[in-house]
Amino acid sequence: DSNSVLTLVGGAKYDTNISSYLVTNLHINTTYDILRPDDSKVIDIDGIIYHINGGNVKPFGIETGIAFNLYDNNWNFDIGYDLEWHSNFISHTGHIRAKYSF
Repeated sequence: DSNSVLTLVGGAKYDTNISSYLVTNLHINTTYDILRPDDSKVIDIDGIIYHINGGNVKPFGIETGIAFNLYDNNWNFDIGYDLEWHSNFISHTGHIRAKYSF
């Protein structure tokens, strides 16, 4: 299996400070998979790669999501949700992260 991916992506991102320690991130993108075989889709989420075979996932898609980032001294807490939509495929992804900076 090949993990080669070539995708055109265009979109917008909006960040807003709710307070001095809380930031909201919103984004929306359109995507088009150029190098995808007709019967597979390669998904890469933070370096975790998996393949969806069959079903002929359409090459044009829309991605949208929201995340909340909480900063406190050296800590960074992040929670978010992403939706990827194709006319014949929908992917829902959530994440929770905690990071400590030394």
